[in-house]
Amino acid sequence: MRIKLINPNTTQRMTDAMGRCAREVAAPGTEVIAVSPAMGPPSIEGYYDEALATPGLLAEVMAGEREHCDGYVIACFGDPGLYAARELARGPVIGIAERHARGERARARLLGSHDARPHLRDGV
Repeated sequence: MRIKLINPNTTQRMTDAMGRCAREVAAPGTEVIAVSPAMGPPSIEGYYDEALATPGLLAEVMAGEREHCDGYVIACFGDPGLYAARELARGPVIGIAERHARGERARARLLGSHDARPHLRDGV
């Protein structure tokens, strides 16, 4: 299996660190390809930076399709370009913010909510 981990900003040192972390936990036989786009901001601090980062991210997904990648991880907490990337990719595209939020909701249901505000209990 080939997973392309895309850091949407252009800071290669961070991309290299994320790639090492992903490879440590990947299943045996999984190839993790960690990349940064050639264009975009050095960090993503808000909506403007997300907009600047999205074209480079999408270019990496298109390249991954040509390289026969099986899936993608958008390694940026804001998940920039997530839905557009899903339109381009044949396989799954996972954003780390979305994945984190789903995990938190699952843990909240598993552990139960201790919040006294009823409208928050099931929506966490």
